[in-house]
Formats: sequence, structure tokens, C-alpha cells
Amino acid sequence: LLGQFSKSVLEVKDEDHPKCASCQYGKQVRTASGAKRMQDREHKVGALKQEKLEPGDCVAVDQFVVCQGGRLFTTSGNEKEEDRFKGGTIFVDMATGKTFIQFQVSLSAEETLLAKSCFERESALSGVKIKQYHTDNGVLTAQSFIDEVYKSDQRITFSGVSAHHQNGVAERAI
Repeated sequence: LLGQFSKSVLEVKDEDHPKCASCQYGKQVRTASGAKRMQDREHKVGALKQEKLEPGDCVAVDQFVVCQGGRLFTTSGNEKEEDRFKGGTIFVDMATGKTFIQFQVSLSAEETLLAKSCFERESALSGVKIKQYHTDNGVLTAQSFIDEVYKSDQRITFSGVSAHHQNGVAERAI
């Protein structure tokens, strides 16, 4: 019937047929990108938390801003836009990793001091006395905040200008 081609038609194997696009896509494998894996430097691992062994020895503090104003906890969403939460202050104990967040309508020094007192009250309930704060620059450098820290017999340290990585514990929590 097919003449001289009959033998070659019967010997065609499955691999010789063209594959559909789905079959080809399904058999693809991921190739290495050529990027090298970074190695942790042993002497720098945990450097931010070094010698902060007891709860309260050092607390990382940072503030965050939210674009969409958040509803207050005491209302059902009927508040004006300017009365909604605009951000907050986050406190992270470097020894334990315990995180405390205080939402704020404004990020002013007065509301930040209120957040600090709420955090210290919560810590005192757990039997922890805060000894030191580590913060970024910003409203936390306000003289009223610094005075309150010293009045409470605490210390405060700051990250360098544009060096948010020095406060990486709080930055990662955000």
C-alpha cells in the first residue's frame, strides 16, 4: 500500500513525534542562575543582640506609617479621617523577641510618650524593667522623649543617620 515507506512508518518511535506545547512546558527544569549563595560571617551573626541577654536590657523601637487610616478600637468606623490611626510605635525586646505595638492617631512626641508608658506598664506586669532603648532618628529624638527616658533611669542609643540596618530588630518586626 505505502510501498517503500511502509517499513519506516511502522518503525517510528514516540520520541520522533513533535510534542505539544503543554508537554514541552511540563518537562522543563529550572537551571541554576549562576548566583552564589551568601555565607554568614560567624563573628557578625547576632551582633545586634550581643550582650543583651536579660529581658529589658535593650528594647528596639521604631515607628511605622500607614497610608490608609485605620479605625479606632472604640468606634464603629464613624470617626473623621483625621481621627483615624495613622501609624504606630513598635517595641521589640532584643533578648526575648517579644513585640509590643501601640497604634497612634499621630506620630507626635506626646503620643509616642503615651506609647512608651503603655509598653512599660505591660512589661512591668511581666516583671520586666526596661533599662535601655535603641531607636532610629526621628520623633524619638525629641527632647521630651529623651527627658522622659532619663527621668525613668533608662538609657537611649540612636542609629546613625540613614543607617536603619542598625535598628534591624525593629525594622524586621515592621
